[in-house]
Amino acid sequence: MLTMAETLAVISVLKHDEYLKIHDYQMKTKYSLQIATQHYLEKYYKISKNKELMDSFGDIRIFELIQYIQYIQKKQKLVSLKGEKMSYKMITCKHCGKKVRDYNTKILDEEIICKDCFEELTERCHVCHSIHKKDKMIKLELDTGETVYVDNYCRRNYFAKCDICGKYHLNRHSRLKTIRVNSDSATQTVCEKCLKDIEEKENITFRQCDYCGVYVNQDTLEDIDGMDVCDNCADYHTITCYECGERHLSSNIYYDEEDGEHYCKDCFVRGSILAYHSNLVEFETLKSDSNDNRTFGFELEVAGNRYRAREFSEFFNGEMVMMYDSSVDGFEIVTMPMDLKYMYDNFFPKLEKGLKFLKRNGFRGHNHGGLHIHVSENQIDEKTAAQLKQILYGNDYDKDIWLAIAQRQRGEMSEWASMSGSYGFQTVYSGSSKKVAEARHTALNYDDRTRTYEFRIFNSSLRIDRIIKNIECVLALVDYSKKYKDYKSPVCTTAGFIEYVLDNKDKYKVLYDFLQEKNIKINYGEEIEDDTEDELEVV
Repeated sequence: MLTMAETLAVISVLKHDEYLKIHDYQMKTKYSLQIATQHYLEKYYKISKNKELMDSFGDIRIFELIQYIQYIQKKQKLVSLKGEKMSYKMITCKHCGKKVRDYNTKILDEEIICKDCFEELTERCHVCHSIHKKDKMIKLELDTGETVYVDNYCRRNYFAKCDICGKYHLNRHSRLKTIRVNSDSATQTVCEKCLKDIEEKENITFRQCDYCGVYVNQDTLEDIDGMDVCDNCADYHTITCYECGERHLSSNIYYDEEDGEHYCKDCFVRGSILAYHSNLVEFETLKSDSNDNRTFGFELEVAGNRYRAREFSEFFNGEMVMMYDSSVDGFEIVTMPMDLKYMYDNFFPKLEKGLKFLKRNGFRGHNHGGLHIHVSENQIDEKTAAQLKQILYGNDYDKDIWLAIAQRQRGEMSEWASMSGSYGFQTVYSGSSKKVAEARHTALNYDDRTRTYEFRIFNSSLRIDRIIKNIECVLALVDYSKKYKDYKSPVCTTAGFIEYVLDNKDKYKVLYDFLQEKNIKINYGEEIEDDTEDELEVV
């Protein structure tokens, strides 16, 4: 029986009304398309009587079958649909002039010739087995010693020629290699035997360049970005990092639009302003020798001349990166997560010097951005989050207290760190949602990307004591909420928080001093001291 591929090939050469008859027959008998087509060929083309076609196999059979159908159609010897018998006639071969029966003929270049002439004038492709005229075939001498004919397509796609010995190799059996003896010479395609002869003659060993795939003298390969790179690729596909002076593959080099220079990934991440939430950054927790598993980090938005970014980065050693943020005309300083001891002992001294540099160069922080402090989720379970929610989203008359502590203006707080619109206490307490509010720009946001809780209420600042004050505020909020997390009702308040800080002034010393300095205390009805002049104080 015909295969589906053979069936489709046959249908493609049949006339439209013939296909309709096959279709009607198929619908009537419920036969498959293959069986219906074969029945049609047997009935109207008498294929079953042509033993030569029926005894053939695979691609050869279908090729000859289609040629036979085309021949019948061309000579208009198709049997009538009424079932009349085929009448064979004598045909004159267009090549040799000999007369033969029509079923012993072939079609070549739209001319009918006898089988003997067809075999004399044609060759079958060694690869795809298609038949073409000899003058259109390519004669190849293979490395096996065999001489074969192939068509142009198979020559291009399945064979390669050794430039040294001149013999052809079938690609799937070949071990041909592209080589370059030296940087000035052109590439050559050679077989294994010829490659060994060259190595012995030149006294060299060839090894593949990982970048271009060409085999070169292994002594000329250079290790660049963990790859063995030939001298040609090193000349044309590498760039020297402006900062560290090392060569890197051009695919691993980044262009800094601010200063117009090229940098390797490490130098670029360390000193350039990256895209917001750039995937180039690999955040690594920085640990001290303490056993404290709590980690903190923050995003500090500063406004100023972005051309100073690389100079600012020189104060640090991988503790932070800088990113673009559309909300500030400058950049955002994003720290690595770190424990408190590392932050106080290693990072804050560097940050203090860096902030002084920014201030000297005209940068602004206060009222020009925000400070978002991140706390690792292992510090805040759902019960702690519920009590935190009650403090930050509690009573409206507490908002003035938090505006003073965060040193925020009311409009900024509403836009970037709203203290309203939170979920209910029981929703958060039960763990139904890690988030305490649906919106992101609220006072306390759970960040799915970093798996941290983000405290967004604080104003930006270029004063290190204000940064530390805000870190201590978050630390105190978490500690105070944990103290009452087992209560199944909202018991934590802003007043309770202030009292907790006052009772633990040695633990939160900078925060305590700030509360005293600004006279922030729970005495409703009194005005809270404003802090708009804060940024004008000498750093």
